[in-house]
Amino acid sequence: MPAPFINRGQILLLISAFMLCVNNHPAFAQIAISPLRTVMTPEHPETQFTISNPTQRLMEARVSLIDLSASTTGYKPASPTAKAKISAAPWLIVSPVSFTLEPGQRQQITVHMRSSLPPPKVEHRSHLYIETNPARKNIYPIKDGGLALDVSLGVSVPIILRPRQSVKATNQGRDLQVQFTDTKLLRTKENMIKINTNLRYGPLENSLFGKINIFHKSKRAPFVTKELVTIENIAAYTDNDHRSVSLPLGLQTLPPGELLISYEGVAEYEGTVFGKKHYSVGEE
Repeated sequence: MPAPFINRGQILLLISAFMLCVNNHPAFAQIAISPLRTVMTPEHPETQFTISNPTQRLMEARVSLIDLSASTTGYKPASPTAKAKISAAPWLIVSPVSFTLEPGQRQQITVHMRSSLPPPKVEHRSHLYIETNPARKNIYPIKDGGLALDVSLGVSVPIILRPRQSVKATNQGRDLQVQFTDTKLLRTKENMIKINTNLRYGPLENSLFGKINIFHKSKRAPFVTKELVTIENIAAYTDNDHRSVSLPLGLQTLPPGELLISYEGVAEYEGTVFGKKHYSVGEE
């Protein structure tokens, strides 16, 4: 997932809260949610999410559905036009719409399709949105004499709604081949190597979900092939034709040889290779 969506304004609020915490003790209403993505169909019209409170504070939360458009790097708020095209909310019912959790407790959220509506003819998507508020006084003492500040937090995960259970990776009726373009080897501020690349897939009939694997084959004997990194939860959505990814390799040097980058399906796409590409790596 792509990763859960957190509202930018709330991120700024969290940063401010962190700066206000005495003795560098950040504390706020955290959320743990599972799963991070789900697919619903007429064959599987109901799904459940588990929300847990990993903090030591009472947590109150509201539950709703929101609509986010896919951007090249994640999500952005959906415009009215985009919402009309992609929103799954008209077909879905969420229960409960609010809850309170003691520390360590869990809450099940159920989402099911409306039986009164026929399923959509094409894939739609909305996001389950959990918004928390501190349930008691915002500023409270912590163990070693400092103070901490509770603030609100919002997290969302995608719900994919499809007209049927069976699915193929296709582009305009043809088998899909994701293209890796504008690939660059760069260095981070910490002098570590990373790869920036674009995944180009054109108009999709069904969203993709998978992982990116990067292997390196040495140019010199004994010509060892080594897995460098696997990046999980890489999604591609129907409302965008490409996305940009940044892939840290965790290395300061990369020997001469060959890089193989592949985008491989997981979950309902297990065993499908969406795309792969080889790159030569020369001397630095």
